[in-house]
Amino acid sequence: MAAKEKKEKVEDPSNYGKVRIAFKDVLAERQAQMFAATGSALKAFHKGELKHFWQMAEVIKDAMAEITPGKWHVVVGKEYGSYVTHEAGTLLYFFVGQTGILIFKHG
Repeated sequence: MAAKEKKEKVEDPSNYGKVRIAFKDVLAERQAQMFAATGSALKAFHKGELKHFWQMAEVIKDAMAEITPGKWHVVVGKEYGSYVTHEAGTLLYFFVGQTGILIFKHG
């Protein structure tokens, strides 16, 4: 008999507010990976396991580094501006509710 594979439930960021994409330079597959990493961080934040946005950024960064090794950068917050350079196909800037999340790879 084939062993049953246990699939982890992927958290959807839209469970925590309306998702609005401000800018993207990613393929659909990588965007789904970024949303899954963000959903996990949002779930932990809403459960009280994470208390600050910088902790959410760290969780997302670590998840992305596991999927695709490299120098990932993540900014999470409600009031910030940014101007960044990134590797092609690795940037996603979106909002979940009023919280902005910028994920990109550079270096």
